[in-house]
Amino acid sequence: MPRIPLSKRLSVSIMTVNSSIINDRFVVKTLRAIAHPMRFKALQQIHKYGEIQVAELQNILHTEQSLLSHHLSKMRKAGVLRTKRHGRIIRYSIADPALMDLLRAMNDLNFKDTQRS
Repeated sequence: MPRIPLSKRLSVSIMTVNSSIINDRFVVKTLRAIAHPMRFKALQQIHKYGEIQVAELQNILHTEQSLLSHHLSKMRKAGVLRTKRHGRIIRYSIADPALMDLLRAMNDLNFKDTQRS
């Protein structure tokens, strides 16, 4: 079995550490983006409907358009949401299907917590 030079082993090790840090930063950035009651409620509704425009979401959440747009913008900039423009109408959807799994798990945890109370 050939021996791998130390310099190559170190560069592979550093790459592994760097990708781990990048992944950790992405996870923290994503969780920060949804760690607000309004954003989390909006995300749940977007998850429920798949794709939704601001006016529809505004009616469901009973909030002001400017406040809702602010929260949606934060989630879009963090990579949580993506947008599609149809003329003047912007429709929001969840950017990554893995986030949908996370939302399902969080809803399950919330459901179990309310059952214990």
